[in-house]
Amino acid sequence: MPFTIARTLDAPIDRVFDWLADATNYLAALPITRVDLTGPGSTEPSGVGSRRTICAAGVEFDEVVTEFARPIRISYTVEKTRPRLPHRGATVSLTETPKGTRVRWRLDTRIDVPVVGPLAGFLLGALLAPGFLFILAAAQRSLNAERIRP
Repeated sequence: MPFTIARTLDAPIDRVFDWLADATNYLAALPITRVDLTGPGSTEPSGVGSRRTICAAGVEFDEVVTEFARPIRISYTVEKTRPRLPHRGATVSLTETPKGTRVRWRLDTRIDVPVVGPLAGFLLGALLAPGFLFILAAAQRSLNAERIRP
C-alpha cells in the first residue's frame, strides 16, 4: 500500500533536489547511522543506476535509483533490506510553491497477503514515516544553514 509523507521546505527547488539526491546528506538525520555509496549512476553520481546502502534505526536498505529527473523527481527501488521488510521503493516528487518546495515522498510498502496485506502495509508505512520526516527536517536545517553563511 502506498504511503506518502509531504512537507514544504523553505528553499528553492534546485537546492532541495541537490540535497535529497546526495544520500550522504541523510547522515544529518537522527535515525540514519550509515550511508554507503556502492555504485555511481550512468550519467551522474546519484543518477539512474546509482546504488547505495542506507542504515537507519538498525535496518539496512540496499537501494538503486531508477529515475532521476532534475529537479522534480527521484525514484528508487529497494532491492534488499536486513532484516527483511516489504519496503519496495519510493518516489520523491518536488514542486515549486510560493513558500518554497513541496516534497512528496511516496513509499511502496506493499504486502501481498489477502485481507490483512493492505493494513499491514499501511502500518509499515506509518512505522517508516518518522525516518523520512527526520530526513526532511535535516534538509531544512542544512539548507537554512547554507543560506546564512557569508
